[in-house]
Amino acid sequence: DRRHIRERIDNLKKELELLEGRRKLQAERRKKNAEITISLVGYTNSGKSTLLNLLTNSNVLAENRLFATLDPTIRKCKIGDFEVLLVDTVGFIRNIPTEIIEAFKSTLESAKYSDVNLIVCDGSSDYMEEQLNVTTKILNELDVKSNIITVINKCDVVESCEHFPNNAVCISAKNNQGIDNLINKIQEVLADTFVKTKLTINYNEI
Repeated sequence: DRRHIRERIDNLKKELELLEGRRKLQAERRKKNAEITISLVGYTNSGKSTLLNLLTNSNVLAENRLFATLDPTIRKCKIGDFEVLLVDTVGFIRNIPTEIIEAFKSTLESAKYSDVNLIVCDGSSDYMEEQLNVTTKILNELDVKSNIITVINKCDVVESCEHFPNNAVCISAKNNQGIDNLINKIQEVLADTFVKTKLTINYNEI
């Protein structure tokens, strides 16, 4: 039985390596094609899938259940003036068992290669601040260098948003509240990644 378990673990590790390599190739292809990628990251049940459904007019599974989203879900949508790929990643959990830590991280490769990461937090949770810190810590461990926007979801059921981080965008994905502010923020961040230049081209060279 132990030998069988070890063999199974070795096989799963090999599969994870293949998946990681495949995701890197996909990320390189998107970069080559100048595709803009935005990942939704955060704790399980923070409302990431609900936000994805709202922004993309799709019907991705959105359940109040641990690991309802096991594989990154990708949808095309338009954020203001930008055509983007929106990625819903697996939800974070605290104190991940060492046996699945690598598998867990492998599902978050999209966050590492995204142009923007939206950290989605449950504003109604008593542990919101802790969850935000843990999410940020995991992104740092993954060596994520891209732009990050903190999104506080479920603000329709909290008394006040004054105690949330000043740079956070408060929304309710369920009730479509604050979404315009989020879209404007994303547009600002994306616009800053582009280089503006003015070209003068002779008519006979066109």
